[in-house]
Amino acid sequence: MRALTKYATKRCFHLSHLITAVRYTDDMEILHKIRLEIKRIKAILKLIRFTQQNFRMHNTYKPLRTIFRKAGLIRESLVFQNLLSHYAPNNTIDELLLLPTPKTISGFRKNIPHYLTSVKKIGKVIDRACKKVKTIEVLHCIQKLKNTVRKRLHPAPNLSALHAARKSCKAIVYLSATLKNRKNILPPFFAEMAMLIGSWHDKKYVIHILSARGIPQEEIIHKIELACENDLVHIQELATHYYGLRVRQGLGEAKAV
Repeated sequence: MRALTKYATKRCFHLSHLITAVRYTDDMEILHKIRLEIKRIKAILKLIRFTQQNFRMHNTYKPLRTIFRKAGLIRESLVFQNLLSHYAPNNTIDELLLLPTPKTISGFRKNIPHYLTSVKKIGKVIDRACKKVKTIEVLHCIQKLKNTVRKRLHPAPNLSALHAARKSCKAIVYLSATLKNRKNILPPFFAEMAMLIGSWHDKKYVIHILSARGIPQEEIIHKIELACENDLVHIQELATHYYGLRVRQGLGEAKAV
């Protein structure tokens, strides 16, 4: 599939560019972009495994997982810092901050040559595999992901599977980018739902860190828990509206027949 191959090549090129850029900037937000590109590539790898049973996805993805986790050690600290600033009084933020250490950042930079070599090798593997994928297989994969999301969100969100639902929503968005008629395949629902669940998940992460550190900050945790509950209400409303609308549309089509 030419469009998929082109998309995969672009993803690997951008990832290499971003990894290289870490050498020359102190803006650690670039690590977020690195993790996004790896998520896009992972969606492609899962598609290939869906269409080619003998594809060794685990071995192919393993080097990318290392980069993803190393970037995450720094990125998650920044997420913690940004979210905490919304809920904690200014005079307590310094006490609670979990900042990335210079050693962690320098360690990532030290491994950049190795990371670039890994991305180049993976790019070649993906390029060969993508050429074997057919458009109809992409559509089948997307439909399977949509069915999985629906089971996890409707009629009520499954909290234990909410983060997995977000991953599936993102995969739908990423894979739809390879299709010409993606506007028909990809309603705004999936991108909006991924964003909502991401907001909820980040807050749950902050609560986990605060609780794990044993610092008595019940008031701050309570504020974040209320915000999490509000996120869940919006998630439920969005899912109910989207899937309820689809049911009504289906009934309308049945009556027309």
